[in-house]
Amino acid sequence: MKNSLLVLGLALILSSCHWFSPKKDTDKNKVIIAQVGDEMLYEEDLSRLLGENATRDDSITVVGKYVNNWVRKHLLIREAKQIITFDEAELERKVEDYRSALVIHEFEKLKVNEQLSKEVSKEEIKQYYEEKYENFLLRQNIIKCIFAKIPEDAPGINTFSRDLRKYPKSGNLKDIKSFCFQFADKYSVEDSTWINFDDIIQNTHLASIPNKVQYLKSNKYVESTNEGYVFFLKILDYKISDDISPLSFIEAEIENIIINKRKVEIKKNLEEQIFNKAKSKNEFEIFKK
Repeated sequence: MKNSLLVLGLALILSSCHWFSPKKDTDKNKVIIAQVGDEMLYEEDLSRLLGENATRDDSITVVGKYVNNWVRKHLLIREAKQIITFDEAELERKVEDYRSALVIHEFEKLKVNEQLSKEVSKEEIKQYYEEKYENFLLRQNIIKCIFAKIPEDAPGINTFSRDLRKYPKSGNLKDIKSFCFQFADKYSVEDSTWINFDDIIQNTHLASIPNKVQYLKSNKYVESTNEGYVFFLKILDYKISDDISPLSFIEAEIENIIINKRKVEIKKNLEEQIFNKAKSKNEFEIFKK
């Protein structure tokens, strides 16, 4: 199926190009699809392009795009070589450096995948935070809150308003959540979770608040009506940008930092082990002046 689609795609593409028709490379016994100077693209080079489930249209699109890009790339290379004088030795050195970097990268990735543990305990996260907390300054204002956008004609909205005003000293969080689940168009009722303040008020009239820091400092409860909705915001706690971030807000970030540090350590140890092993076996020599 894959090969037949490839042949079909090539036939349809090439038949539509009046300036091109495949020819045979008699020296290599291969079919040439495109040629730029001495560089040639063979039919067999295209065999890897199509997946098993490729459709007729897919094959035509993929093959056509590849051939076009191949021609463009080699035309650029030819033009560059005509204009720029390359230091072939320097060019080869860069190619070898790049190849070596790829080999090392793949080897390190293999070893990291073999040895890396992605399990990070709460204790590790807490310890890292306590040692480095000054590095975790907030880049935004965050709040713990209950927020709801509710149609102003929702039944029982006055009772909801009263309960939310009193919360957390009194008022039943279960009832507050239940009302939001039933009637709110938008809500956030996880009162123990830190949330980006801008995310909460996005796409509401509150987003146009000119001084959000002052707004947070001056308001604990907000209730306002706009375009047929009542917006409720009960601010239980807040931290402004440039405050130290609370641990719970950056746990995932610290977890990633710890895992990345482990990766670096694995790579460092790998290099050291290989060096020491080769040194013990006299597998290299450094010549000094």
